[in-house]
Amino acid sequence: MILFCDVIQRLINFLVALIAGKLSTYSEVHVFAADAKFYRHILSDDDNKVLQYAHDALQKWSEKWLLNLNINKCQVVTFIRSVVKSDKYTIRDCSNQTIPLKRGIQVLDLGVCFDKKLSFKEHIHAKINKAYMMLGLIKRNFKYLTIPTFIQLYISMVRSHLDY
Repeated sequence: MILFCDVIQRLINFLVALIAGKLSTYSEVHVFAADAKFYRHILSDDDNKVLQYAHDALQKWSEKWLLNLNINKCQVVTFIRSVVKSDKYTIRDCSNQTIPLKRGIQVLDLGVCFDKKLSFKEHIHAKINKAYMMLGLIKRNFKYLTIPTFIQLYISMVRSHLDY
């Protein structure tokens, strides 16, 4: 079983390296596990077309290798300080119909919440709430604590969420 997983993992790594190499000519590509993110600094309409072309290349590659994209998880997020027009990007579904990609206002990437203004307010709010939850757990379940034990629990269960 381990050998089978190792072979599958090597195949996945090979395919990921292949797609990253093909897409890097059109945009920046970051691949982690089963997620692929590509981005481009948009300065003109030509940059929009190049980004759409990169997306089309990804879709053609995935169809060639019989690795269909989950259209429900594909989205476009624009990170910008000021308001500009929203460009439309498209994807083809299994019946080969072109549909517009969803436009997201925030994305959760490796545990960090990025919003379109890069303010991190939602991320900070979520981490503070998690720390309060852990503090409440300590308060409810450990009523008779010595100060050194409380400090150790606080550092391991509460502050670790705030440090992250």
